[in-house]
Amino acid sequence: KRRLPRYLASRKPQKEPEQFSEEEMTLVRGRIKALADLPVPSNRELKRVEIIVLKYKDPEIETICASRIIENTEWPYKLNFFDNRPGTKNMSKIWNQLIRESTCDHVLIIDSDAFVPRLNPCWLTRMMNMFEKVENCWVILPKVTRTSCNQQRASKAVSATPELLAEPFAAQCALYKKEIFDRIGYFDEDFLMYGQDTEWAHRLLTSAHKAYILPDVLVEHLGHYSNKKAAKRGEYDKKAENEYANKVLQEKISKKN
Repeated sequence: KRRLPRYLASRKPQKEPEQFSEEEMTLVRGRIKALADLPVPSNRELKRVEIIVLKYKDPEIETICASRIIENTEWPYKLNFFDNRPGTKNMSKIWNQLIRESTCDHVLIIDSDAFVPRLNPCWLTRMMNMFEKVENCWVILPKVTRTSCNQQRASKAVSATPELLAEPFAAQCALYKKEIFDRIGYFDEDFLMYGQDTEWAHRLLTSAHKAYILPDVLVEHLGHYSNKKAAKRGEYDKKAENEYANKVLQEKISKKN
């Protein structure tokens, strides 16, 4: 007997496709058409959050930041991973531009070397729920492993009552109602790399609007990862940048006082 080629002999016989009556096919087509006709929910209806990350020549860390957001976020979001390599060192100008362009009512700014945790409910769900639970709440902050804000700094997440913010914070990870920028102003564009988020927090703390910290959400932050590499390339002077930021910050605070 003549044998079939091995690649044909190993194939399993294919099943006959399932047959549908014309009536059944009409129902299936109707369901597909109904799904196709559904409108796209608006960002406002979904309470979608625009997550803003500025990236700068650090793909190994930026990839981890993005993957953690994608893997660990269940709340509706839009990830704006903004490539700042050909851009400007003025962080305020970039943040302000991206916030103004956002079609979402809530925006979250997070550093590219900050990693969100896996939680149930997810980290962003917990933060967004705070706006419903607390009256006059406009900014939500997680705990952060490395930050200049003592009140915000932590080494582990704990189940505790949310804390009313009492000191200026740095925006390593901060969730804002977009409307707050129309109320107390956007980030001050006289700053460069540092100080703009601290100065903005001063304005918030001296206004009638409140911010809260969630102790049960901890964000791991490496701290100045891209700046350290940029300094080695001669693109960044930490001492000069810090001195400039502190000088401008003190001038702004003194002028306001």
